[in-house]
Amino acid sequence: MIEKIPESELADRADGEVVLRGATVPFSFFTPYRDPDGRISVFNGLTGRSHRLDEKDSFLTSLCDGSRDFDEIVSVFSKAVDVSLDEARETALGHLASMEGSGQLVWRSSKVKKVKAPTPDYLILELTNRCNLNCIHCSVSANERAGTELSTDEWKRVLREISEMGVRAVGLSGGEPLLRDDFFEQAAYATDLGLLVGLVTNGLLIDEENIVEIKRLNLDVQVSLDGSKPYYHDKIRDNEGSFERLQDKLGLLTENGVGFTIAAVATAVNYTDIPRLLEFAEDVGARSFRVQPFFPVGRGSLHREELDLTPSMTKEITRFFVEEAGNHKIETGGFYFQFALDPDFRPSDQTCEDGSCSAGYSFAGITHHGYVYPCSHIWQLAEDNVRVKPISWIWENSRLFNFFRSLRREDTSELCQGCIYFSKCKGGCKAMNILDGRFSEPDSHCWLVN
Repeated sequence: MIEKIPESELADRADGEVVLRGATVPFSFFTPYRDPDGRISVFNGLTGRSHRLDEKDSFLTSLCDGSRDFDEIVSVFSKAVDVSLDEARETALGHLASMEGSGQLVWRSSKVKKVKAPTPDYLILELTNRCNLNCIHCSVSANERAGTELSTDEWKRVLREISEMGVRAVGLSGGEPLLRDDFFEQAAYATDLGLLVGLVTNGLLIDEENIVEIKRLNLDVQVSLDGSKPYYHDKIRDNEGSFERLQDKLGLLTENGVGFTIAAVATAVNYTDIPRLLEFAEDVGARSFRVQPFFPVGRGSLHREELDLTPSMTKEITRFFVEEAGNHKIETGGFYFQFALDPDFRPSDQTCEDGSCSAGYSFAGITHHGYVYPCSHIWQLAEDNVRVKPISWIWENSRLFNFFRSLRREDTSELCQGCIYFSKCKGGCKAMNILDGRFSEPDSHCWLVN
């Protein structure tokens, strides 16, 4: 049995009915599996914990696929185990509340539906989890995740399937992708298939020899850099001297005429340095500059207290991109909730009922051992593997992908539903909400409500 959480943390009840923020459809991100010894478990990838289940709890968990509301689950469970509706309700409520308390289950107001999504333009392929650094904010826990990497032939098969789907571009990442001995073989194969190929790298393994191949294959290079000074970058990379070494590599890219993007993760450590980092990127010859907020996932979850952005920090960075970044010659992207600072923003006359985001709709990624996930910030939410099923089948049929695609306005908080920015925001980042354990509540970075 899953260990029950304290009564004070259980879902609210009223006259025997489940009341969970008005949501009645439970969805479990993870499904039970049977060990070789016959025992049943469910592994929560978000927490890294495995929970032992008995047959009844396993059955209840399997019913939480988003296709049934709570009353329907109680009815099916009552008939299956031959108990009264009242007993089935009490058992189900206790187990599902425990699942929610452990971060395995969320409640939504609408049922999961199969939604046909257009072919994604871009997929991220994590060729390896190995890395030459151990950054404290690493979202993929580089050097820590077990699992046999897809072989050269397996990746080539996946690349063929991706090309046949109509995907236009792939980003080859890690870990550090240049640690794969077959990296350029894979990049060349993808290029021959007509795919645009990106290299997502920390840059330290770029040298006089491999830059020839980088240039020949016309790879779209993205280099991670988290500060304009050693203090910021070396601290986050947990590697003294990495900033100085990277400067040499950026010079090598510039000297060889290879365009590159500087990509940074904004944290509480370096957020005040973002304006200077943009100037630095411009000075070293980068063609574009991108910043994304820190997500407390992977190794980064261990450093959340130190690295997490507050709503006011988030607003400060966003204001910079709205008011100043456009004055630079270098191309810049946006940041969180940029529309909330747009003086020309006008709410739509038509109510937006769609509550979905890009997860599983215009984006997907594949781990080094073949699991396919709908969002890079919660790569742990993955259960289908390209070693078992074609990527095209997973894209169309994955229950996790369709969970995100079928989210509706009613699946967010009433506060978000009434916000004039809902059509842009959709209630904030679903990944952040899941990581925060507050799925239907406002995004913890939103300065309008936090």
